[in-house]
Amino acid sequence: MDVIKLYLILLSFSIGIVSVFSQEKSIQIPLTESKYFNENKGNTIDILASTDVWSKDGKTDSILWPIDITIPGEKSKSHNIRKKLYVVTRKIHNDSVSVEISRRRNPFIDKDVKFIFHADSLKKWRLKTVPPNILEKVKFAFNFIDENTGSHYSLPWEAYFIPFSVGMTYNDARLNEMPLAVKIGFNKMGKFGEDIIHVSKMMTFNKPEFRIYRDGKNPHEDKFDNNIRYKEKYNLHDTVAINGKFMRIDSLDGSFSVLYLTPVRNYVSDQYISSSLKKELSQYFNPSSKYLVLDFWGTWCVPCISAMPKTKLIVEEVKSTASFVGVCFDKGDKFDLAKTILNNKGVNWPQIYVDMNQKTNSIVFELGVSIFPTYIVIDRDGKIIFRDSSQGLARIKDILLN
Repeated sequence: MDVIKLYLILLSFSIGIVSVFSQEKSIQIPLTESKYFNENKGNTIDILASTDVWSKDGKTDSILWPIDITIPGEKSKSHNIRKKLYVVTRKIHNDSVSVEISRRRNPFIDKDVKFIFHADSLKKWRLKTVPPNILEKVKFAFNFIDENTGSHYSLPWEAYFIPFSVGMTYNDARLNEMPLAVKIGFNKMGKFGEDIIHVSKMMTFNKPEFRIYRDGKNPHEDKFDNNIRYKEKYNLHDTVAINGKFMRIDSLDGSFSVLYLTPVRNYVSDQYISSSLKKELSQYFNPSSKYLVLDFWGTWCVPCISAMPKTKLIVEEVKSTASFVGVCFDKGDKFDLAKTILNNKGVNWPQIYVDMNQKTNSIVFELGVSIFPTYIVIDRDGKIIFRDSSQGLARIKDILLN
């Protein structure tokens, strides 16, 4: 019996030690709320479509903008619950514009919201020039009742409303007088050393996305450099290079206020393409080539086409060690236009054509290319040596020759 007691004591002691070391390995990053639009580095901007326009004395007076809101069935434990949030933009005294969200039109929200902006300022502002601390976050609690089950749901919701042009012109000229866009989603940020981590998700039940800004200013971009894989957006359980360390994004707490990171030791970031893609690309290696450069472009991508003359010079300078192949990602009916552009630019390296409507299982899909142009360098073993967007073209020559 004494032996058993001693064993249990030692076991509990060892578990305690393991627990202590496990806790030390996990790093907690407190997250603070992003109150203003300029602090929000996640989520996408949606341009709204209007349902009604009202006039007064022959001039546009107010516009009604609906926003679709859906609670998926797996969250309501029944079926999809759909609602519309109605937002009104209204002219005030010919020199101001209001953005109004009222309980009269939206009985399921918990409060009225109204912002007023000077009309002349709205005409000047753009996404990159809007002054900081102007567009404030709107926070609601949506109260839903499932008519089928009678169950009640309270759904937190956050968004920024953007009452100026974000670069699109409406066919209806009246809408251009008071345009409206919205950026829906939750966003918080935390600091790890000198780097800033922005955490965002569309709704409370969506998976989070993570964006990292080096020194708080320079965002990670989709590239592979110095054997480190960088992404524009990271997901849970990704390993990231941050503040000079490799860390795994482990989890968020239930209140979305703490991010947990775990140091990763002996991390190897080498990446290889699949064996099937390696076999497919092997035909593009010249006999003397150690490397193959993949140039992802499209007829719709102006920077891609503008870079072709510079790419031609690089192709000539590194031809003893590297081959090139273009990957044109476009609509099928644009491939003839692509060939014309290549001919006009004097591009003579081979091309792979990928139809946008058949992206799945393509080279674009497998390599996760979402930014154009993108340049990827692989060796004969299929190892990814380098990956970057338009900024990477200037470095390719040095990487290949050195």
